Amino acid sequence: MAISGCAPTTETVPGKIHLKIEEVSNADTAFILSNDSEEVIEIRGERALSRTVRSWPLDVRVACQMASGFMESEGPNTANPFPDDINVRPGERVRISVQTKLPQNPTSQRCFLSVVLKGGDVVGPLEFLPKHIHEN
Repeated sequence: MAISGCAPTTETVPGKIHLKIEEVSNADTAFILSNDSEEVIEIRGERALSRTVRSWPLDVRVACQMASGFMESEGPNTANPFPDDINVRPGERVRISVQTKLPQNPTSQRCFLSVVLKGGDVVGPLEFLPKHIHEN
């Protein structure tokens, strides 16, 4: 199945935690975090009414290769200083959204996404194509 706005790519990390890009829109990037491990993992963010988790900006990193070098996305200045701890149980998948316009930049050539779990473990980086490359 083709997903709009991105090249479908999956990255597996030790511990059986997977990231998959779902959509790159004009305002954000959405991805699926799958916990195929045998332990509960925790992420920080806020649950939206749509069941999507809005990521805590300090825990999701998006960086893109630009014509002039690498650029890392900065999170919004309005981030909740007290994010919720969200449990992801074994076998569970969570849709996470990060506010960033970096993958929509016309000079972006390829992008990378990493997630920091509560406790400091890093999942990723997952490489994905910016929106404008996928649409061409």
